[in-house]
Amino acid sequence: MPWVEVGKHHLIHVLERSQEGLAMHFANVKLDQFAGIDLKITDSGLTLIEHCVAYYECETVSVHVGGDHHIIVAKVIHLKNHPEKEPLIFARSKFVGLDMMEIKAS
Repeated sequence: MPWVEVGKHHLIHVLERSQEGLAMHFANVKLDQFAGIDLKITDSGLTLIEHCVAYYECETVSVHVGGDHHIIVAKVIHLKNHPEKEPLIFARSKFVGLDMMEIKAS
């Protein structure tokens, strides 16, 4: 994963409540993950998916192997948020918003 090597910059996106389809788009591996996605390139050259709740531009500080995963430790260089928007949350195997009443006890 060269895009998360130490010293590299990347964007973390917080999706908006209505972006379930976009979340599912990225849940499956595709040859071109960004095909058909509304995006732009930031001043720092990173790919930004439009209409999200928040964006965190980060620099990777370290990468640790955890089983078959990589744990990325990064520092936030810049952030932008839209507090008027509601974030999309995935909890207990379903998409919900901030109204946690949507999640029924299992």
